[in-house]
Amino acid sequence: MKRIEPVRHGPMDQINITPFVDVCLVILLIFMVVTPLLVPGHAVELPEASNGGSQPEEKSALVLSVDAGGRLYVGGAAVGLEELGGSLGRVHARNPERPVHLMGDRGAPFGEVKAVMQAARDAGFKSIALIVKERVREIQLAGVTAKAGA
Repeated sequence: MKRIEPVRHGPMDQINITPFVDVCLVILLIFMVVTPLLVPGHAVELPEASNGGSQPEEKSALVLSVDAGGRLYVGGAAVGLEELGGSLGRVHARNPERPVHLMGDRGAPFGEVKAVMQAARDAGFKSIALIVKERVREIQLAGVTAKAGA
């Protein structure tokens, strides 16, 4: 009778990529969940507008924020109103075609938001967008409440 010898395991001649693909998919999933939560600029409570529609998704836009206390932020850095013109002028000198997104808090004084917009215009920016939340209205049909954009 023939004797069966145990199989000897030598070096593998193939790469097992299954664990690598699993790790890559988990990392991709994490980025897909976290990325929408990252919003440039300072956190403000945006006012609602019926014609707000979609917000511009330009990554290179300069984000200006005015919070409820009237404090100003360029990107995420706090600046005073007297420093704003110089700061915007330096940014405009580096990239004159850069768009500006202005986020004014719902409780911010309108005069502050208007002053920031005027400072951006004075610095030479041509494209200034006001960022708002889309107003959601409720529609009742046959006792069922649904939400729809206005």
